[in-house]
Amino acid sequence: IRQALSTFSESAQTNECQFAVENILVESGSVVDTIIDTSVKESCDLIIIGSATRAFRPSPATQALLRKLNSGSLSGKAVAGFDTRINPEDIKQKFVKFMSGKLGYAAEPILKVLVNKGGKAAAPPAGFAVLDSEGPLKEGELKRAAEWASVIRSD
Repeated sequence: IRQALSTFSESAQTNECQFAVENILVESGSVVDTIIDTSVKESCDLIIIGSATRAFRPSPATQALLRKLNSGSLSGKAVAGFDTRINPEDIKQKFVKFMSGKLGYAAEPILKVLVNKGGKAAAPPAGFAVLDSEGPLKEGELKRAAEWASVIRSD
């Protein structure tokens, strides 16, 4: 996984968007425990969770991660949530387009859970458009993501 992240960061890195691969944690075991334990150990003041949108919600794995967070476990932490999504104008089926307008995407529920677990919203939830359900990002979305990340505040 670290190699894949390293390859991604090399290909995606721009002056506007820098990645520190050495600071990316890839662990086995409970992801929730790793996130919380590391945030305490490293005195992290910001936690960002992202997910692909699946059936108008975070992915099942992200939902499971969010359910495992204990009440108050994010107290004192700034939090932000984002998702990847198909843009409504790119959706061909009228019913799916209608439902996406009614039910939304993953970023909002992610941020809601993070705040309910004690975090303080550091940025509005954000969505980034992909070309297909497995990506890649549409042209210009990496720049939008970097712009969104630049407004995240952890104070």
